Amino acid sequence: SSSSPERPSRPSTTQHDPFKTRPLRQRPVARRLSSGLLPERPFPVEPLRLKQTMSSLLPLINDLLPMIISSSSVHVTRANTLRAPDATLGPGSSNEAGAVVSKSDKLCASVLTLTPHTTSAVRHHGEQDTIIYTASGTGVLLVSPSAGEVKRHEMEKGDFAFIPAWTEHQLLNETDQETVWTITRSGSQPTVVGLTDWGGDRTA
Repeated sequence: SSSSPERPSRPSTTQHDPFKTRPLRQRPVARRLSSGLLPERPFPVEPLRLKQTMSSLLPLINDLLPMIISSSSVHVTRANTLRAPDATLGPGSSNEAGAVVSKSDKLCASVLTLTPHTTSAVRHHGEQDTIIYTASGTGVLLVSPSAGEVKRHEMEKGDFAFIPAWTEHQLLNETDQETVWTITRSGSQPTVVGLTDWGGDRTA
């Protein structure tokens, strides 16, 4: 028997409009981003990339720092302003003159002169660390630790000594010549707290 020819399919009555758009459904992450629950950049910057960026900026920072930091003017203190050439110290006397004071927030310097057979008062410098340099002569540095006997340190010309903050100490000149020390302290102005004795009360 002969097969009947296939009927042509009837066109659908519902036509598809390719330009018709439908609202997109936001994914959960997108909704949280739009609501502000998540940061715009949910993933951190790679540590290696951040390290490379910082390393590349270091040379630039080193070049800019001298321009950013305000430069203070250089200050010179002449020796004849610390003590007049014709000024003399009487026997048993001492003189401490400020050499560089109030020029920096972190440092100050002074010059201490002891005449022969003279001692300074027992003292400490509060919160300031101190460096002593023997500029001329020979002297003795006595230091009282928090507990124990007073220690004696012989100091000749060119010697340095570091004295931590709050450490009680005393300077002696047991020779027949003047002894001169330069004293640097970690403060804008020197702090000197005189004591009546080791571990004693403050003097007026």
